[in-house]
Amino acid sequence: MNCKKLVVVGDKFNEFANGKDVLTISQLELLTQLPANIIGKDHEIIVGQGVRKDFAGNVIYNKEKNAIYGSKLKISSLERLVSNKKNVHCHKRLEQNILIGTAEQAGQNSNLYAMPCHC
Repeated sequence: MNCKKLVVVGDKFNEFANGKDVLTISQLELLTQLPANIIGKDHEIIVGQGVRKDFAGNVIYNKEKNAIYGSKLKISSLERLVSNKKNVHCHKRLEQNILIGTAEQAGQNSNLYAMPCHC
């Protein structure tokens, strides 16, 4: 199955998002309120810079509330952002200062890791 990847960024990056496979968090929140048949294929949401946990929580809430939409948006990166209580892989401990996100293994048997950027 072909799954289109979309990066979601904070609203302050709305100019950056124009014309790319990038949404602002407010646009994604509106998207989660639409009926499932509006979008034809699955989309994986990738957290980019500037996404606040409270806005990500709204998106998760909307997706759960609109259960028929559940199969169209893959939002595990947003769920990880919201559920991450303490980022032990980042040198900054205060959440408002975190730029680099939680380290994730690149593959099942890989020694490579990727770290998303947050703002």
